[in-house]
Amino acid sequence: MTNKEELYLLLDLYKDGRYDVGDFCDELTMILYFEKSLLSELSGLEHEIFDYLGKIANRHSPFESDFINCPGVYYTDEEVKKAIEITFTRLEELGLYKSIRINGKTS
Repeated sequence: MTNKEELYLLLDLYKDGRYDVGDFCDELTMILYFEKSLLSELSGLEHEIFDYLGKIANRHSPFESDFINCPGVYYTDEEVKKAIEITFTRLEELGLYKSIRINGKTS
């Protein structure tokens, strides 16, 4: 499986409810920022869309104290969920969303 396929599989797994926001953010960050070959696998539009999501996911925090001590730095679960929805919508509108499913189920 390519890094790009892993990225789309992560979206499928989140959509299926198999990842919570925190785990999704951790996995997305690993794929986007630590898989060097991913950049060559994504189209320019995909890179732009996932970069938007990655910047938000990378600054996700489940801790209320982070929002009090560092206002405007971190994103809440709800803000991340909205960014994920925007990502799905943009990818689908552009015909870029590639579900990684076998026999109707996420692999």
